[in-house]
Amino acid sequence: MDGADLPVTARFTYIFFVVLSIFVPVMVTAQENSCQPDKTAPVDQGELILSCERLVADSESNDQNYATNVMALAKLYQKSGDLSSAETVLTELLEVTGGSGSESEVKNLRQLGIIHFKWRRYEEAFNQFEAAIKISLKLQNDTLVALGYNDLANIYKVYGDLDTSVQLLLKSYDIHVSEGNKTGQAGVLNNLGTVYRDTGDYEEAIVSYRRAYSLLNDMDQPIRAASTLSSLGVTFDLNGDKERAIALLTQAAGIFETHRSYRHLAYTYILLAEIEIKAEDPEQAQHWVDEAILATNLVHSSEKSPQLELVQGLIWAKQGNYTAALAAFEQAKTLIESNTEYKLQQRLYTAMAEVSEKTNDYQASSLYWKKYAETLNSQLTLKDAIGTSRLQTVFSFTPTVQTKDDYSLITIYVGAGALLLSLIFIVANSVRRHRHKAKPADNESPNPKTHSSQPAQVEDNGLNNSMESGTENDGKVTQELNQSRPVTHYDKEAVFKATDEQANEYSEDQVLQVRTQLVDLMHQSLQMWEETTQTGKLELAQQSKIWSVGIDDGRLRARAMERYFSLNTLPQKPRWRSVVRTCNFVLQKCQGKSLFREELEANLKDFQDKMKKTSLVSSKVSVVDSDICRHD
Repeated sequence: MDGADLPVTARFTYIFFVVLSIFVPVMVTAQENSCQPDKTAPVDQGELILSCERLVADSESNDQNYATNVMALAKLYQKSGDLSSAETVLTELLEVTGGSGSESEVKNLRQLGIIHFKWRRYEEAFNQFEAAIKISLKLQNDTLVALGYNDLANIYKVYGDLDTSVQLLLKSYDIHVSEGNKTGQAGVLNNLGTVYRDTGDYEEAIVSYRRAYSLLNDMDQPIRAASTLSSLGVTFDLNGDKERAIALLTQAAGIFETHRSYRHLAYTYILLAEIEIKAEDPEQAQHWVDEAILATNLVHSSEKSPQLELVQGLIWAKQGNYTAALAAFEQAKTLIESNTEYKLQQRLYTAMAEVSEKTNDYQASSLYWKKYAETLNSQLTLKDAIGTSRLQTVFSFTPTVQTKDDYSLITIYVGAGALLLSLIFIVANSVRRHRHKAKPADNESPNPKTHSSQPAQVEDNGLNNSMESGTENDGKVTQELNQSRPVTHYDKEAVFKATDEQANEYSEDQVLQVRTQLVDLMHQSLQMWEETTQTGKLELAQQSKIWSVGIDDGRLRARAMERYFSLNTLPQKPRWRSVVRTCNFVLQKCQGKSLFREELEANLKDFQDKMKKTSLVSSKVSVVDSDICRHD
C-alpha cells in the first residue's frame, strides 16, 4: 500500500515523517559544520570546542572553510583560557597558509601576537604584530591597519613609551571613526583609558572607559563590556572612590559568572582583593582570594596566576604571617621571572624587600631592592631596543623612497620656493608703504573718548551675539580678550541682555550672582546625570547634542561645556540658554528618583524667572524666549 491508499490522518503522518527524515540530517550537518555558536540558544563552551575540534580534524587544509574553522577554534581555546592549544593550532595553520600575503594570514599573525602578549612574550608579540601590519599596509586594508596600530600601541605601553602608544592609538581611532567601526572604537578607547590611568590622569581614563562601555553595551558584547567595567572600577579606586569601584567590579563579576567566563571572573576577584588590602581589610581580601581560587579551578588551563600568589602573600603580610608571605612571594617570583611582567615584578620585589626588612633580614632586602632597580633598567633597555626606526613604514601607507634624481628635484623646488617668497615679500612691502602714504592720519585720534572705547568696539565686532548663536568653541581672539580683562569685570549687557543705560543699573554683585547660578546649575545637572546614568560629562554632551565634542590633544573633550563648571573659566558672554537647555534635558532624560531633582528644578525656576524679569526691563528684547521652557 503506497501513500495514496492511506487514510487522511495516516497520510499526513506519513508526509511529516518523510519531511522530517529529509531535513533533520541537513540541520545536524549544518550544526556540525560550524564552529560558531548559535546565539539564539545556550551553548556549552566545552561541547562547542569538542565539536569544532572534530570538524577541523575531519577537514583538509585545502578546504574552503579550513582556515576559518581553525581561527574560530583558536578563539574558543582563548576564551576558555587554554592559550597553549590556541598557539598550537594557529602555528600549524601558519605553516600551511604562511607567505600568501592574504587577509587570512594577517588575522593568523595577529592572533598569535595576542597569545604571546597574554603570555608576556612581548618581543615575540611585537614581531607577529609588525609582520601583520606590513601585510595590511600592502593590502591597503584600513580596517586591518587600524587593528595593527592598536596592537603595537599595547606593546609600547608595556615598555613605558606612552607617547608612541598614544600616537598609534589615535591613528587607529581615526580610521575606526571614518569607517563607523564601533567595535574598533571601543577597543581603542579601552586602551587609551589604560594609558591615561598609567599616567595618573584618572578623569580622562574614566571618560574613555565609559565611552567604551557604552559602545560595547549597545553592541551587546557582555564579556568585553564587563572587562571595561573592571578597568573602570580599578580607576575609580585609584581616584579615591572605593565604594563605586567595588560596585563596578562586583557588577562585572556577575556578568562573567553568568557567561561562564571563569578566567575573567578570577581576575576580577583578585582586583577586589587588592582593593581590600589597600583598605587594610585582610579578612575581606582573603574572601575574594578564595573566590578567585574557585574560579581559577574552573578554567581549562594548568597555568597558574602569579598575581594571585602575590596578593595572597600581601594578605599574609598584613596579618603578620611573614614566613607564609615570603613563601607565597617566592612562588610568585618563580612564575613571574619566566616572563616580562614588569609592573608585577616591581610590585613583587618591593613587597619582598619590605617584608624582609620587617624580619630584620636586611641582606635579603638589599638584594630585592637591587632586583627592583634591575627590572626598571631592563624595561628601559627593551624600550630602546624597539626603536622607532622599526616603525618607519608603520606610520605611512606610502613609505618614501629616495633616489639620486630626488636630490636634484628637491634643489629645484627649494630654489623656486625661495624665489617666490622673495617676490611676495617685495610686493607686500610696496603695498604697505603705499597705504601708509595714502592714509597718514589713520593712527591719529582727535576724539579721546572714541580712542578709549576702541577695544570694546573690537570685542563687540569679534564676539557679536556669541551668547546666543556663536559656535561652541570660542576662538583664540576670544581667549586673548578675556585674558586682557580684569577678573572682577563682567559684561553686564551680555549677561542681562539690556541696553547700555539699563546695564549700568546692575551692580557687579548682581552680575556675579547670575554667573554663579549658571555654574551651580551645570554642577547640579551633572550630579543628577551621573547619579542616574552612571556616565559623565562627555556622555551628557554627546547625548544632549547641546555641546560639541571633539578630540583635543589626543583626548575626547567637550571643551566649551567644561568652561561652564567654574567661574574662572566661564565665558564673559555666557550662553545661558545652553545651560537652561542642558538642565531641561537632564530633567527629562533622568526620570527616576534623584537626590538632586528637587534642588535642580527649584534653582532652574528661580534662574528662569530672574532672566524673564530682566528681559521685561529691556524694550529691545522680546519677552518670549523659545529656549526657556518651564519644567512643571
